[in-house]
Amino acid sequence: MTIRSTLSRDLKTYEHLHFDAGPANLDGTTALKFVRSRHGDSDFGRSERQFAVLKGILAKLISLRALDKTDQTIDTLSKIVRTNLNIAAIRNLIEVIGPTSDYKTTDIHLNLDNVLSEGKSSQGAYILYPKAGMFDFSQIKGFIANQL
Repeated sequence: MTIRSTLSRDLKTYEHLHFDAGPANLDGTTALKFVRSRHGDSDFGRSERQFAVLKGILAKLISLRALDKTDQTIDTLSKIVRTNLNIAAIRNLIEVIGPTSDYKTTDIHLNLDNVLSEGKSSQGAYILYPKAGMFDFSQIKGFIANQL
């Protein structure tokens, strides 16, 4: 799978990792190390890395037309992925997803630069909440609508 990293820096984890900005081909083990890295930057950075890997997986599945080959895809994935979904549920999920040629994706990232604020809960935990106010999601809904 290919991911597009927006950073060019070392990511601190249980071992040294370095990725240059731009496309990088990752195997499964390296992809897990990439998304699990915690101390290279903020929690938002970690979220961005997770998003990049998921986007890379989706792009790979679409390029292989894997979601259009239901039985073959299920057979292949069942050898390498563990899930509590039965085959009927997986087939149903793939049918709901529909033909991948109809897909249009939009990247929308909620962060401190647009609609989120940060603070502490009454118990002292770090929290994110809408800039419009606690439990007021109107600005977030508007932001997402404008991005689509």
